[in-house]
Amino acid sequence: GCLAVVLRTGFESSQGKLMRTILFASERVTAHSSEAAAFIGVLMVFAVVAAWYVLHEGLQDDTRNRFKLYLHCIMIVTSVVPPELPMELSLAVTNSLAALVKVMVYCTEPFRIPLAGKVTHCCFDKTGTLTADNLELLGVVHCSSDAGEPATTVGDVASLTSEQALCMAACQELVLLDGRPCGDPMEVALLQGSGFFLASSDVVSPSLTAPSPSGLMAGGIIGGALGALPTAAAQPKNGSPMRIVRRFGFSSD
Repeated sequence: GCLAVVLRTGFESSQGKLMRTILFASERVTAHSSEAAAFIGVLMVFAVVAAWYVLHEGLQDDTRNRFKLYLHCIMIVTSVVPPELPMELSLAVTNSLAALVKVMVYCTEPFRIPLAGKVTHCCFDKTGTLTADNLELLGVVHCSSDAGEPATTVGDVASLTSEQALCMAACQELVLLDGRPCGDPMEVALLQGSGFFLASSDVVSPSLTAPSPSGLMAGGIIGGALGALPTAAAQPKNGSPMRIVRRFGFSSD
């Protein structure tokens, strides 16, 4: 058997949080959108123009009842601009939710249902075909100690300096699991882009150099007192393995 420690159960787990959102959602069923507001705005413009024209022509007639004239203008505005439009949109969303529930489909954000009417294509993807669950290193931004000097970007990973590659390879909390580095995805991408690989849990070695515990460099201590970098690290791919003697917690979340 295997001894395991359960960290989260019930609503504290990822699936539990999703179920709690579905069962106890407090989001109001509304359908307010920018297009609906724009539609009402256009109707309001036409209503105001029509009411102004009726009022202007009515005031020219001295025999016309002013109260009925003003009432007529108000009726024009209220007739052109439907006050029940937001309620009708909300009712449409509610009916859509009821139809989805009948086929065992639950919606946690009902206000997005009207946006589904714009969907013309639907693509279902499996991780590894169109998308991937790993990170790729595109470049490194070098920040100088001088505050007035702008930061420089190294887009080509192959042109990294020895210090940059060494920091990328050694500043991590990765562990070996079945021969593969496991840990924070950002740290995995940095290690792969540095030209080093994880020879053991505390040893990083250049990609073209076989790991040799006896060949560890005495000057390559990372995490303790920072001393002079070894000259062999100037060419990471031909250098010697480096041992990590101290680690600091990090998370990219």
